[in-house]
Amino acid sequence: MLSIAEYDRRQALARVRASYPALRSFAPVSFAAVNFPTQVTQEAELRRYADIMYETIDREHWLRQVRWSPAEEKAILALRGEVEALTGHLFERPVQPLMCLFPPLAMLRLVEAAAAMRGRRLRVVEIGPGSGFFGAYCLLQGHRYLGIDNTQALYLWQHRLFRWIARDSLEDFALADTPPAAYPESRAALVPWWHFAEMYRSNGLKADIVVCDAAMGEMDPFASRYIIRLSKEMLEQSDVGLFVYQNLGEQRQSDLAAIRQRFQARGYTEIPCGPVQVQAASGHSPVDWLRGLSSGAPPLGSAGGKPPEAMRPAAEFLRINPGMAMESYAFFDYLQLDRG
Repeated sequence: MLSIAEYDRRQALARVRASYPALRSFAPVSFAAVNFPTQVTQEAELRRYADIMYETIDREHWLRQVRWSPAEEKAILALRGEVEALTGHLFERPVQPLMCLFPPLAMLRLVEAAAAMRGRRLRVVEIGPGSGFFGAYCLLQGHRYLGIDNTQALYLWQHRLFRWIARDSLEDFALADTPPAAYPESRAALVPWWHFAEMYRSNGLKADIVVCDAAMGEMDPFASRYIIRLSKEMLEQSDVGLFVYQNLGEQRQSDLAAIRQRFQARGYTEIPCGPVQVQAASGHSPVDWLRGLSSGAPPLGSAGGKPPEAMRPAAEFLRINPGMAMESYAFFDYLQLDRG
């Protein structure tokens, strides 16, 4: 397992060799602006990243208004059980995740629909996995997954989560001296920022879908340009070839108009799919099929694109144990953010 000390040692060596634009591009600038904790020194600190950054979203909406298919219910319960088991194993204080379970599912619906349309599991790359729930869902659905992150703490948590979900079939390039030359054969893989920053020199990584959600507006503008161009190289040979996101995050560095212009200037075709924004990168991308998903991809388990009849809100199947929730929920509830 990748230790905190080994990650820190390898990152320190990489920083000595890194160019100025690489250091600037992949610094977590927006996290620094709001004092988000991006570094840990003790293993026990990693527990806080098991359910983070979605504590303040509308619980009424996600728990009672949005309805989920039986297949999605199964996926939600399975992932919650995996995270609870992992945190109990690592920290002896199990976490029962809550709000991180829901936002990734709209993107997972699109991945599953594209996989069904092409008749195979997909190669997925995610830039900025956060707590890693989208990647964990992809792995549980049988897709191959590669994550890239620029923060020490989140990367170390992702290593533990993906290694657990993939049953040790994880290749972590933080432990390698060079970036991946091709998409890894393991079920899961992770690439640290210092190798990602060098991939423009020789990018042999080919993928079907690249995801970068809630991040493009928060990163340095050099980084968004780099990601958009490098992703085009990853995707342009695929018969899926999609760059996917739901939102840009806090638009501290780039606004929507700037990001859309960067995609357009590099040859992407924008196609809205309900709550998911899709940029088609390949001449083989299924553009007409995507335009038929203007209201969003169907729920998991849909037959012929028709949603299952037995859909229900999470409040009906997800029992919540406040004593196993992340402590940040109680703190944010005390602030009464809905009152201003």
